[in-house]
Amino acid sequence: MTEDQLRLMIPRRLDETWKVLFWDSDVAFVFLFGIFIGVMSGFVVTAFFITIVLTYVYSKAKSGQARGYAMHLLYWNLPSTLGMKRTPLSARREFVG
Repeated sequence: MTEDQLRLMIPRRLDETWKVLFWDSDVAFVFLFGIFIGVMSGFVVTAFFITIVLTYVYSKAKSGQARGYAMHLLYWNLPSTLGMKRTPLSARREFVG
């Protein structure tokens, strides 16, 4: 193998997120989940186009944000703690003590 081929195989940074084709793993998850829902509901073509739009919107919203942006969105917008034991509920705004 030449040096140029080896350079493509090695990640540039150690903390890079996983890639699926040319998407980050969380963006690919949004796409695959939408396609899965479309296949299960029987509206594959409609779900494909809606999923493309949702993936585009999510990737644009995610760009320029911190690495855990999706987890932050889930924490602030869902009622449960998502298995995080040491974090308080997001609806609790004031603490005594």
